[in-house]
Amino acid sequence: MRFILIMLGICCLLQSNGQEYVPFISTQDSSDTWSEIVHCIDQECFITTRTSYSIDGDTIINELEYSKVLLFLERIEEPMEGGTCEADTLSYFSHYYMREENKRIYVIISFFNESLSYDFNLSVGDTVPNPALGPSNEDARIIDAIDEIEINGTIRQQFHLSGGAYIIEGIGASTGLFSRVSEENGCSSEMTCYQEEGTTFHFNSDCDFYLNVEEELAPALERELIKIVNLQGQEVEPQPNQILIYLYSDGSAEKKVYIE
Repeated sequence: MRFILIMLGICCLLQSNGQEYVPFISTQDSSDTWSEIVHCIDQECFITTRTSYSIDGDTIINELEYSKVLLFLERIEEPMEGGTCEADTLSYFSHYYMREENKRIYVIISFFNESLSYDFNLSVGDTVPNPALGPSNEDARIIDAIDEIEINGTIRQQFHLSGGAYIIEGIGASTGLFSRVSEENGCSSEMTCYQEEGTTFHFNSDCDFYLNVEEELAPALERELIKIVNLQGQEVEPQPNQILIYLYSDGSAEKKVYIE
């Protein structure tokens, strides 16, 4: 009987000290900020894309509550030696929509359907979803090991992937919040900063990138989209992997490209 009581006590102690799941978004007025950078090389251009994400309230889509993720992106294209592409810079803002259910992160990006971006219920040997929400090398997304890391006073699970990247509970992938977790098609990416309440806790380089983006964009966020046209001026439906021009009610226009 004494042995049974001791074993029950040990089990209770283990349960009481068990790790508590750390969500991506604790409240809808979350101050979390992520920054990432993607480098791509093709036969003509060096392409650098820097992106900042922050929480911008919430909304209802298809009767489900989502956090609005404000994205600010700067894409710089520079010709390689002998290349024929023209130097160009695209910068724009947009919203993604993210919700969390049963330790899974679902995301709506632009005009696409909801996709699973992260799943923290997985075990060693499982294949994680692709945070970029598109085709990706599955061999690089296999979980090799799971351990724990302390960040901001909380213990979080850390998933080590076969391609060398890792994913941290409540933060995202070392390759970026919504980027591929492996180098593909001449592109590589990294998470450069993660902050809570203005304090950097992980990926602590380049943390000043667009931290005041909400203030800079506040007037522009009130405008309405009128139509979308291609580079020939023809009105089109939104589509990935093409440069399109978005025309707004205040007379402004922006070049945008959504990478799939």
